Amino acid sequence: MGNYSQPFLSVGIDVGADFSLMAVALPTQEIVGRPYKILHSSLSSIQGSVDRVRAMEAQHGLSAKVFMESTGIYHYPLYYRLKDEGLSVFILNPIITHANSNIDVRGVHNDKFDAQKIALLGLKPKLKTSVVPDDNIAAVKSLVREYHTMKKECSQYICRLTSQLRQTFPQYLPVFSKVNGKASLEILCHYTTPEAILAADRAELISLILRTAGKGRAMAEKKCEMLVQAASQAVSFGHSNAGNIYFILHFVEMIRLIDAQTAKLPAS
Repeated sequence: MGNYSQPFLSVGIDVGADFSLMAVALPTQEIVGRPYKILHSSLSSIQGSVDRVRAMEAQHGLSAKVFMESTGIYHYPLYYRLKDEGLSVFILNPIITHANSNIDVRGVHNDKFDAQKIALLGLKPKLKTSVVPDDNIAAVKSLVREYHTMKKECSQYICRLTSQLRQTFPQYLPVFSKVNGKASLEILCHYTTPEAILAADRAELISLILRTAGKGRAMAEKKCEMLVQAASQAVSFGHSNAGNIYFILHFVEMIRLIDAQTAKLPAS
């Protein structure tokens, strides 16, 4: 990671979403000064952290190494700003910081003491630090991460939609192989209740299925027949209210929205 033969100031930064706390340790493992709060929304606060490190370097006649834990995405702006200021900045894997959580700075978990622990950890010989990927690799990783997050969220909405249909229209579920298929979502958007399907114009219903499923008129007519039969049965077994209808429409819209967004991502 660097040359440990020369003593240095170890600067530990505990990174948060909106602010970070910075602590400084001498080579003797003595914490010096009070922790400094870095507000991410304030340029003067961020510059103040740089000025504080430079002042510590001048006071103790030592160069500084800055250590911060990887926190998903939150550490990137501060990491690059400190690098641009000419500071030596290193990223620590959370596994390493957690494995060394028994460093003797009180048995307390808060930002102040976490920053001090990171500063002391930075003094450990042969400390392994993480390689920061270039922007292109970081962009791909971010896209893949968001893609899978959105798909997981979509799966949750599909489950919630299915739960609503089990109460209001259980006979609907066997009609389509996937409740979140394009044809199924289009039907639920236009004909949300069994009563709406029974009142629908059959030609319009067939046309909608034909347009969205794209599997031929014979299949569309068959699906229409199955829908009407399912709706007829739901009149006797199934119960809905305004809340159920609202949620069905809401879940349908969210599934369609997420599907449209993920389709645009390069990771898809």
